[in-house]
Amino acid sequence: MERHSKPILSINSSAIPVAGIGAVGMLAVAAIMATSFPLTRVVTLFGALGGVLGGIALILYRQMARSSPRLTHLTKTLVLVLLATAWYPRAATAMELAFYDQMAVQDQKEYLKYLVRTTEQVLTEEGRSDLAKQVKLLFKASGKKVSTGEALFQAGMKMHRDYVIEHPDGPLQFMRSAEGAFMYVLAESRIANSLPHAFLHRMEQLYREKPFWATRPLRTN
Repeated sequence: MERHSKPILSINSSAIPVAGIGAVGMLAVAAIMATSFPLTRVVTLFGALGGVLGGIALILYRQMARSSPRLTHLTKTLVLVLLATAWYPRAATAMELAFYDQMAVQDQKEYLKYLVRTTEQVLTEEGRSDLAKQVKLLFKASGKKVSTGEALFQAGMKMHRDYVIEHPDGPLQFMRSAEGAFMYVLAESRIANSLPHAFLHRMEQLYREKPFWATRPLRTN
């Protein structure tokens, strides 16, 4: 007799409307499940740690920005390290410096425009059209001169390249990406001081959904 496998049933609990004290029970069950298995326990722990570090970084940055409008370069760098380490997109979505440097110059310019467009889109979605306008103005060029944003981006790229040369096995992965240099721009222009909480998560999501593809041959030297 031929044996037929039974269909696997699944329940989408996220679609179940639960309110009041019942929601506390479901939250407790989710917490128990998240800490019962070794893998989910580690993921939950690192997620909580990342949230704490990111929160501390934002609080420190905003407090120091109010008390001292002109933060020192060292202070900005330390806060940026905390923020980027906790929240910045994973290596799977980040563009490594080595690959960026191999791209044609025009593709590098297109990639920077891609970062700017994505940032403006996310800020607008999060209800911060004022910050989106600041980003647009920051990267608006005047005549043949490069924009302030592009100049800061190149400065950030140089700082990251120097880090990779001095620390080839260094632990700060965001210092090896072009996106990390873009975060340097937002920090230096004080836009990072007011970023929405969901900004970096949404940026990572868009990087995955609509990644940038270089259309020209890579440089070999």
